[in-house]
Amino acid sequence: ADASVASYPAPRKLALWVCSGCVLVLPQIVLADSYRMETPSWYVGASVGESRLSLDTSQLERDMQAQGLPLASLSRNTNDTGYKLFAGFALNDYLALEGGYFRLGEVDFSAVTAATPTGSTYPLAGHLRDQGANLDLVARMLLGSAFAVTARLGLTYNDTDSRLEYQRPINLDQYDRSKHYLKHKFG
Repeated sequence: ADASVASYPAPRKLALWVCSGCVLVLPQIVLADSYRMETPSWYVGASVGESRLSLDTSQLERDMQAQGLPLASLSRNTNDTGYKLFAGFALNDYLALEGGYFRLGEVDFSAVTAATPTGSTYPLAGHLRDQGANLDLVARMLLGSAFAVTARLGLTYNDTDSRLEYQRPINLDQYDRSKHYLKHKFG
């Protein structure tokens, strides 16, 4: 085995083999069955629904306690509306290329510290937003005229932004960050 492939952890190695196999097999499927569809076609779609994002504040509460500023109150808003917009190009009756944009929503919280010995309290607020894009190869097998089984293989780019608003003496700089990553997916 190639040394660079052998150094990957087992799940990454499996994904690499699956992706490599699809690169070799799928073009043959596309070419072999392309005669069935008269003309390739475009399609678009959208979906909207309620998002419930998890917002674990237990580490934040421990960090505030360690700074001598325990939280007196904390309120969370973890529900929002999420949506996805997508467009695809059907290569034949069984395969399509599909790309999309998704926004999973936004969550936030607000808190106030307990009074210090001098009577001061300090407010803080946090905000998290998650969105991204995807590009997939979609395989479809019709089960009669009303149902179909689909499978996807592709890439997803996620963009998660988090932001905290607070005043000194609170120090929570480690929480103000964004994460951007690209990962493979199949299912």
